[in-house]
Amino acid sequence: MRQILSFDFFFLFRVFFFWSRAYFDRMRSDQLGEEKQGKHNMPNLLLRQPLTNQRGYRILQQWRWQDLFASDSKMKHLNLQQESNDVVVHQVYPLRDLDLTLDKKSNASKERPTTNVVPESTLHWLMHPWLRHECSRLEAGGFITHVQSWIDGSNARRAEWRRMQASYSVDRWGLLVKTDQEMFESKRWSERFNSSGVGGMRGWEEGPVKLKCLHLHYAHYLAQRAQLTLMTEETDGKMVENISELNMNMAGKRVHEEIIARHA
Repeated sequence: MRQILSFDFFFLFRVFFFWSRAYFDRMRSDQLGEEKQGKHNMPNLLLRQPLTNQRGYRILQQWRWQDLFASDSKMKHLNLQQESNDVVVHQVYPLRDLDLTLDKKSNASKERPTTNVVPESTLHWLMHPWLRHECSRLEAGGFITHVQSWIDGSNARRAEWRRMQASYSVDRWGLLVKTDQEMFESKRWSERFNSSGVGGMRGWEEGPVKLKCLHLHYAHYLAQRAQLTLMTEETDGKMVENISELNMNMAGKRVHEEIIARHA
């Protein structure tokens, strides 16, 4: 009888211990979320941005709110009071080093000799919490299906969509240095890698249009907008003559237009 009581007491103690630990951890998380929410005026869950360096990515380029929307009158009316240093999009190298870590003390990435690398088919990541939230809201409302049907409803749009995917694949391969391209060939990664489109989507060459998550397409579109702005500046304010050469991501453009329309 004593053994049974002792076992029950030990079992109940463990249950109470883990429950109380989870409870206080949740309280602490909510408290930190409220502090951040007061600063950023957005839900705590939206602050969980991808920890890019910790996931083995190498950031090649990044665009901030000011870079993308400083001259965009349609975005200014949102009155989000965004700071010009808020990062919106990261462009990453198309090869992940799984042993690349982030030193939490110095907040600097430390590289170690490694062969633990994998291809990365996604070049652009949407980092801004509010825009990520807006994309998630659109996805929850079925906007992916809406855009897929819209592209599929026109032969011209479908052809343009496939040109964009092909261009994305070519540009991504071109970002790899020669030694990494050779490594892809030796490991037999190149064929599968080059046949995938935005976000690693396969089968885009034929059949019904299918989208990856809206966040990836929107990030890609915003990066294209930034490149177009740079090209326009380099031509003394004149628009690029053949703008179709950029193969703009029309799904990302539709996301941008919908976000603006919802907050008009």
